[in-house]
Amino acid sequence: FIGGKFDNLKRMEPLSAVILAFRDFYDQIVKRTGEAYSQAIGALKEVVGPEASVLTNIIPGICQMLEVSVVETVKVGGTEARNRFKHVFRLLVRALATPSHPLVLFLDDLQWADTASLALIESLITDYESKSFLFIGTYRDDEVSETHPLAIQLRKLERKGVHTTKIKVGNLTKGHLNSMISDHLQTSLSVSDPLAEVVYRKTSGNALLVIQFLRSLYDEGFMHFSLNTRQWQWDTKVIDSKGVSDSAVKLMTRQILTFPAKTQNALKLIACLGSYTDECVLSAITADDNSGSQQENSHVWEPITSGHNELMSSLQLAIRQGIIVHTESKYKFTHDSFQHAAYSLISETERGLWHLWIGNRVRLDQTLSPEKALFITVGQLNKGAKFIDDADERVELAWLNLQAAEISISYTAFVPASFHLRVGRSLLDENCWRDQYKLCLQISVLQAEVKQCEGSFKEMDKILEEIFLNAKCLDDKIRSYFIRVRSLSAQGKQQEALEVGLLVLSLLGEPVPTSSDMRAIIKEEFLKTKQLLEGKTNDDLLSLKAMENSRKIAAMQQLNDLILFAFVARQKEYHVLVFKTIQISLCHGMCKEATIGLAMYGGLLIQYFNDIEGGYRFGQLAMSLVEKLQASACLARVYTAFHTFINSSSQHHRVSLEPLKLASQVALRVGDVEYSVMSARQYCIHSYQCGIELSTVEKFLRKGCQQMEEHKQVVVLKITLPYLQTVLNLMGQSDDPLKLIGQA
Repeated sequence: FIGGKFDNLKRMEPLSAVILAFRDFYDQIVKRTGEAYSQAIGALKEVVGPEASVLTNIIPGICQMLEVSVVETVKVGGTEARNRFKHVFRLLVRALATPSHPLVLFLDDLQWADTASLALIESLITDYESKSFLFIGTYRDDEVSETHPLAIQLRKLERKGVHTTKIKVGNLTKGHLNSMISDHLQTSLSVSDPLAEVVYRKTSGNALLVIQFLRSLYDEGFMHFSLNTRQWQWDTKVIDSKGVSDSAVKLMTRQILTFPAKTQNALKLIACLGSYTDECVLSAITADDNSGSQQENSHVWEPITSGHNELMSSLQLAIRQGIIVHTESKYKFTHDSFQHAAYSLISETERGLWHLWIGNRVRLDQTLSPEKALFITVGQLNKGAKFIDDADERVELAWLNLQAAEISISYTAFVPASFHLRVGRSLLDENCWRDQYKLCLQISVLQAEVKQCEGSFKEMDKILEEIFLNAKCLDDKIRSYFIRVRSLSAQGKQQEALEVGLLVLSLLGEPVPTSSDMRAIIKEEFLKTKQLLEGKTNDDLLSLKAMENSRKIAAMQQLNDLILFAFVARQKEYHVLVFKTIQISLCHGMCKEATIGLAMYGGLLIQYFNDIEGGYRFGQLAMSLVEKLQASACLARVYTAFHTFINSSSQHHRVSLEPLKLASQVALRVGDVEYSVMSARQYCIHSYQCGIELSTVEKFLRKGCQQMEEHKQVVVLKITLPYLQTVLNLMGQSDDPLKLIGQA
């Protein structure tokens, strides 16, 4: 059982509750001994393996625990990163949630969850291969409207047919309240009933108000325990005349105001950090060695002057009064209303100064982990940004927001990333493209990429136009052009994506010839490619120098995308684009994208030029180059091309089954959903063509179609369903076996 809690003040810290839960789970695994530990490690190694590197930011010690090297993960775009992250997280849960050790994940306050957390939760819940995982979530329905991200996510789960059990927790009834009071006071129901009547009338059965009201009755002497009668005693009429706040926050505020000033300030400090905080964070804020540096800072306003030990001592009263709890290394408010109450004691005019002071203290600290310190610093300084007048300090905070956005994107948390980028941009003045060109360019490009991943294409276009207008050179525009091409494809506009992509290739010095007579161009480009390859052995090609020209590498990356678009939308350009990848590679050297071009070229030799031997040669060459360049991001595409277009011309389909399955798995691990579903589709088709039992093929096809639906691969799904219906027809599960109409 693992759990975490979302926090209203930490909504821009991506996956905060998920990270808390799984880091605690990691600690639980580390504490296991003997066979239990060995089984957990063995399962993680087998299922997750080297892909654990993707999770190092969430579970820092996982690679060391699994004894796998911490390697830099393959750089992929935002959408691919999101797909990869969700897939690897699924693998993690599959490994840890087993029939012998089921896993329950509990997350509190889902109304404050970021969209990345909600998407990850959905991914885990809908994983049909995870049979021993249970998710429990709580939220306040009065804070969740029909348009709230959580409500949208819940409706999506309902449409997918996910079984959920909803339990609505309301106020206590008068009878339940009387039972609770009777039980706590160790008296009969008849004796406690008059008191319960008064408490219910004043609190309406709100559990939190009930507890605080009863506590106030004891604190203020309205209830006491008689040593003579050994019973609790009270005066119902006097209690009935006692006023009660109409909200828990007001009631708790009144209680906190009875504490000494140092205790109040300590509670205010924790409240500024959220509903909970780590002791190490409080230590960083109150560390004595930061005071000297703080004095040099322009913001010398200090709400707390006590040191760490004095702060901890002042919190003891709040712990005794049940306002906060100290468990292990965390200080946590026992209820969000206490946090709201403590925070409300800071005047609105001073809140920004508190946050600014906290942010500067944490920024100067060297003891916290860099990522933890960054998010706390940025979160606090952003809340106090209006008090930062110095231009250099505003620029520095903009850089920090850019760093926070980059980390958020690595978590595929695009909403927090968008927030940090927007704040970073707002901190710069109107001359930022002139005075802070590098910073402004990086923020703008990332903003465009995030908007693309969110599907906010109109906002993305505005940002891209600003980049194209202000960027100083082509090299500074290339990434933005790539974003535009991929966004057009994501909108189903493959034709437009191709047109823009061909323009980009021309700008990069690699124009692709087009005309009404594409047959003549195909023939010409094929002969040119064949001439460049003439006399070159496999060893010659494998020993070609590495491509170094950045523009040529960019051209190969663009071709890599356009080949897929052309294959779907414009087959004639597809031929020419494949030839172009070979030509650039032969003239400027090899790069990882060349592997895909070689495999596609091999397929073309067989399909259109009847050169089986040549096609097989270039397919094998592509796979050898993948191994040489360690191009794991390209492996799935190469395997899919080889075992779809090449291998079947010389070997039985059965030989391709395991490689195609591997290609689908590897593609998911690097976030390449398109090729994952394409290789899965080809696996199903080959299984059918091999004569594998139809009921088994049907299972393969249904699983593949489910994956296509999940990842919104509509085109691939559309061309796969006829195969499913064919199988159903052959199994007698259709009204007319001669028509492809039925359940599929």
